Amino acid sequence: MKREVKDADEMREAAQEILASLQDSSRDNALIFTLSGELGAGKTTFAQGLAEALGVEEPVVSPTFTIMRVYHIPKSDSPRRVRLQDNPFARLVHIDAYRLGSAEELLRLGWEELARDTENCIALEWPERVEGLPLEHAKRVALTLVTDTVHEINYHKN
Repeated sequence: MKREVKDADEMREAAQEILASLQDSSRDNALIFTLSGELGAGKTTFAQGLAEALGVEEPVVSPTFTIMRVYHIPKSDSPRRVRLQDNPFARLVHIDAYRLGSAEELLRLGWEELARDTENCIALEWPERVEGLPLEHAKRVALTLVTDTVHEINYHKN
């Protein structure tokens, strides 16, 4: 799927639509989104859209300096949940791998356990920084800054 968006609201809306399209997919592990793109392409904004769809109630900010942030998803009737009817997730795990030098560093942070947990939705920014990480089941999102105001989303559902 390829889509152009003109602002942050449209980027978040696109993320919500993609997540909603996967609602009925069966999984044996976490739902993982890899978010690729240059600085300013919209990776964190896309993750914010996922958070909104999942009903995360706290502000979602870039985890660049902390590497990883875990947001707990309230059960049932969160007023913020906008897209998912039956939300199977308990956590949104937002990872920014920009400051990591290898997949080994992410493995030491507990990646394998996070990726196995079916109650996790994971947004992994800068996946190219952790090359070699097993991501064969990840949903790949490539974001490109086309102009100052237009971003392109390329989504590949593996």
